[in-house]
Amino acid sequence: VVVGVVVGWGLRTWWAPKTVRVAALDSVLAAAPIGYLEVDEDNRLVRCNAQGRLLLGVAPEEEGRLLLQSIRSYELDRLIEGTRQLGRSLQRQWTFRRVAPDPLHPVTPKDIPLRGTSLVLTAGRIGIFLEDRAAEVTFLAQRDRWTSDIAHELKTPLTSIRLVAEMLQGKSSEELRPWFERLLAEVNRLTDLVQDLLELSKLDTQTPLLLRQSILDLVATVQEAWQSLEPLARAKNVRLLCEGPEELWVRGDASRLHRLFLNLLDNALEYSPASQVIWVQVEPVDALTVQVEVVDAGPGFPPEALPRVFERFFRADPSRARGGRPGGSGLGLAIARQIVQAHQGEIVARNHPDTGGAWLQMQLPIRCAEPAP
Repeated sequence: VVVGVVVGWGLRTWWAPKTVRVAALDSVLAAAPIGYLEVDEDNRLVRCNAQGRLLLGVAPEEEGRLLLQSIRSYELDRLIEGTRQLGRSLQRQWTFRRVAPDPLHPVTPKDIPLRGTSLVLTAGRIGIFLEDRAAEVTFLAQRDRWTSDIAHELKTPLTSIRLVAEMLQGKSSEELRPWFERLLAEVNRLTDLVQDLLELSKLDTQTPLLLRQSILDLVATVQEAWQSLEPLARAKNVRLLCEGPEELWVRGDASRLHRLFLNLLDNALEYSPASQVIWVQVEPVDALTVQVEVVDAGPGFPPEALPRVFERFFRADPSRARGGRPGGSGLGLAIARQIVQAHQGEIVARNHPDTGGAWLQMQLPIRCAEPAP
């Protein structure tokens, strides 16, 4: 009897605070301005707050059902599975398209741009915070239209200035030619900036259906991008070390993927000290996904800059650049991220624990079977 009383008292004192904590958590989530859902190890929906139900169109009585029975979202399912596999928090953006609840009386639901951030919980559970990006998407679209219009307006006068400068350079005296060379270098730099802005404008509106998809060897694409940079690499005695399979076939936009690796390798080359190695690893993750890592031996990203390295025009301390190369436009990594996202992939920037340099990791769901000969 005494043992029973002691055990009962202990359970009561242990359970009461836990019950209070759960009730407090439910109250916080119920009042949260963003959505939240939680699935168990069997991917059953065990919790979804009011904002989450509003965003995803989930009824309260659907809790306890399998996630895919209540919410038909391939991107959400991939976010959860990716979090389970990697054991860490991930973030993904996508447009959620609701399925009409009544097929006999279909109503076109409103598409909602979402940002999902995952959270690894105990007992195999995964939590997902959901943010409605509608206002953000509207603002970005207005900004991009303005940027595109400005870039188009600059393109024609820059072409005219370059043609006139080239004509006058040929007719000028020897003492004036260095000035024309400097003028042409600046015009070319501005022209490259305009081209980058136009490229970003195209990628912002790009979807997987609009990409020029073909089957290609991703390893060969990396090597071709490096060949374009070889003169610069030779001047610094920087080598490329590419590890992984000899071939890895994917389905994607060949020109965009070439630009992706050109930007990443050029960034690594810019910050690499002389006589160093840039390391690239290409490997399959599963039947659908490939992972690519690019690591250099440079000074790395300042910790405070890591959240912003993919922003347009963002440049960390310019003094970090090595080899006397002029600074870029600050659009290279922004374009790289847009290309990855256009292929429904993810890219993350870190500093490598061994080299201390920049460490860019990508996962691209574009793997396919080897083409028939």
